Amino acid sequence: MNLHNFELEYVSESVEIFVDKEVADIDLKDLMKTVLPEEIEKIKLTSKVVADFYTSFLDKESALDYKNMFSYRMKDASGKLRTMLYQAIPLSVLENGMPEHVLCIQTDVSHLKLRSTNSVSFVNIEGGKCYFNVDISAGKFDLSSCESEKRPTCRTFFK
Repeated sequence: MNLHNFELEYVSESVEIFVDKEVADIDLKDLMKTVLPEEIEKIKLTSKVVADFYTSFLDKESALDYKNMFSYRMKDASGKLRTMLYQAIPLSVLENGMPEHVLCIQTDVSHLKLRSTNSVSFVNIEGGKCYFNVDISAGKFDLSSCESEKRPTCRTFFK
C-alpha cells in the first residue's frame, strides 16, 4: 500500500473471498466497507497511535525495524463475520519517519477464537525491544500503556 495516496499497489487474489469484486477492481474503500461499523473508530484511533509511534517515538533509522499489528472484525462478501489480524511492515519511510510504502498482510484468524481488541503491538523484526498491547484509547503512543517491560525482547522470538 502506498500511504501517500492510499493506493493499493498489489492485491492478492485471495481478497476476492472477502470482497465481491474482481481483484483488479478492488481499492481501499472496498476493503474498508467490509469492516464492521463498530470497528471503524477503533481503526482510526489505531492509525493515530501507529503514526505517533513512527513519527514521535522512534527515530527515522529505526522505523523499518518495526511491524505493527492489531485485530479487527469484518463481514465478508457472503455475510460471514471474521476476525482479522492486520500486520503492516514499512518498506520505505518519509523524512519524518512515517511509513510511506507498507506491506500489509491481513489474515483471517477466526478459527483461533480471538477477539478484536483496543490495542496495537509493535514488533521489532530485528530482535530489538517490542511494545505489546499498546492501548489506543488516547489516540497516541503511550509507553506506559504497553506491556514492553513485562515481556522479553523480541530477540527471544526472532533470533
